[in-house]
Amino acid sequence: MARQKDPKEQKRLEGMPERSVLGKKAIEYLDARDTVELAKKKSDAVKNELVDLFIKEGQTSIIVDGQTVFYSHMERDQIK
Repeated sequence: MARQKDPKEQKRLEGMPERSVLGKKAIEYLDARDTVELAKKKSDAVKNELVDLFIKEGQTSIIVDGQTVFYSHMERDQIK
């Protein structure tokens, strides 16, 4: 779940202590986790589209950038 406000953009109030090393590392972790979650959702969506195209075009594999992508190696996600 994404945080409400980006702490890096929040202004420090006068008298407010500097964020601790632990706090900074926690923010770094949350940012990385959010990025990974978004990438996973996009990857799943693209994979579902790829499966549809394999079926539509009647192909079982394709070579792209020197790598072979096999339809049989892909698990289709549940589309809701």
